[in-house]
Amino acid sequence: MITATQTEFRNHIRKYLTAVKRGEEVEVYCHGKPVATVIPHRTSGVPSWKKDRPLIKLRGGVLASQMIIDERNEGM
Repeated sequence: MITATQTEFRNHIRKYLTAVKRGEEVEVYCHGKPVATVIPHRTSGVPSWKKDRPLIKLRGGVLASQMIIDERNEGM
C-alpha cells in the first residue's frame, strides 16, 4: 500500500491515480491520521459474454429463455 499526506496527494494526484489504475491502494493521511483509502474500481467480475441477455432466438422471434420461463410458470 502506498501512503501519502493530503498535500502530497493533492499535488501529485496524477501519479497516485496512475498507481491505483495499476492495482495499488493509496492511503491518504491528514495530520498523521488516515483519512481515506483510494482503491481500484472493481468490476462485477462477470464476463461480458455471461451478462444477462438473451442468447438464443427460436423461429418466430421467441426467446428460448422466455419460453422456458413461461413453461415453468404454467406448471405452477
